Amino acid sequence: MTIEYKDSKRIVALSTDVVETLDYSDDFSSDGYTDVGSNVGVSSGKMKFTNTAGGDNRSHKSLGITLDSNFISRFEYKRLSTTSGNIPTYPVVFTATNSDPEADNDFIAIRVDSGGTAYLTVDDGTTNTVTSGITISNDVNYFIELKREGTTSYLSIKTGSHTGSDISGSPVNLSTPATVTGLTTVQHAVKSNQTGGSYNAEIDNLEIYNGETSLTSKPTNVQDNSLLVEKDTARRYWFDARGADTTSSQSSFDNDSKIENGASQYDFVGQQFLSGHSLIGQSISSISFWLWNIGSGSTTGATYSYGVFDSNGNLKGDVFGTLNVSDITQASSYSGATKRTMTTSSPVTIEANDFIGIRTNQALTSTAYDIEIGSGGNGSIENNAQRVRGSAGSVTQDSHRDVAYEVIHATPAIWTMPPTYEDDFSSYADQTAADA
Repeated sequence: MTIEYKDSKRIVALSTDVVETLDYSDDFSSDGYTDVGSNVGVSSGKMKFTNTAGGDNRSHKSLGITLDSNFISRFEYKRLSTTSGNIPTYPVVFTATNSDPEADNDFIAIRVDSGGTAYLTVDDGTTNTVTSGITISNDVNYFIELKREGTTSYLSIKTGSHTGSDISGSPVNLSTPATVTGLTTVQHAVKSNQTGGSYNAEIDNLEIYNGETSLTSKPTNVQDNSLLVEKDTARRYWFDARGADTTSSQSSFDNDSKIENGASQYDFVGQQFLSGHSLIGQSISSISFWLWNIGSGSTTGATYSYGVFDSNGNLKGDVFGTLNVSDITQASSYSGATKRTMTTSSPVTIEANDFIGIRTNQALTSTAYDIEIGSGGNGSIENNAQRVRGSAGSVTQDSHRDVAYEVIHATPAIWTMPPTYEDDFSSYADQTAADA
């Protein structure tokens, strides 16, 4: 169901509902697919592979939308124990055309090999890349999320629900070329360059949230003391609104931290907050860094954005904004740095080891733009914090440097479920003692 906003601050929803707009969904109760080859198609309310052999056997359908550089897809997948032989498959693959995914087609997909190992795989029409494998079991209903955030794609596999626990080896991520665009089709396919085998599997409840990088289960743009009731669980939650904004900063710097220095290219640079830092548990709505550019020339299409990232370098929530690298003021040293600020209408809460950072969308050559971000030189300036640099899945900490920043933050908005039973033991009137 859709989240319903009633009168008197009442909200009704299911525990599985999310706030973000659902742009595509298919429960396979009807068949709008085009089948190619044999033994792949909609049957009994699911997309099914039924004793499917290798070859160009698949089923495809237009999404009716073009997937953004940010999107989240979710679906359920079960590989059946009746599968046999060497038959790699693409249970769900998003492609730029409705032709065979193996035929020089841009795509982002989950691949499952014959031994029961799942991979995230990306193809730019020329080069195919694959992550390390995630072992799955037969006859288990998995809840899978396949998503893209700009130039990184992610695969997570959970049990129980989409909010359940990741299985061992999940999640994984993979660099995704910016040229992988125009994904308009969903396919369910076996690898056409394989032969033999007998593959049996089911896919159900495919959903796509286009333009999103994260999903939230409860709205926060509601009045204080609102009441949310989950119809399927009968649970009730009370809402406490976001607190008053406060500004905090570490604005001291006497040096630089380069995103590109002619030798090393970093996707991001930022300040990491360790256990004990005052910003942990705070909701960040604005980030400022001091930037300057000592390069010359131009890099076509180069942009930078701010955001909050987890300890592995994965973006949390949405970026706070995106600007052209060419807009950064040129200067010969940190004394010419300019404070640049980005804000968000969807604040992100800091957890221990998260960091705020600046991220570029592509490599910046030293003959063109060379972004510098103000940082402290020798020794640590801020307690329980440190500089980080790197890319998603590869983060390097430097405890002897601190990046200058300013943030606007507040106590986050929160939904709280009152206890169903409580006792402060101030009275024993209703207690019955039992002799030992």
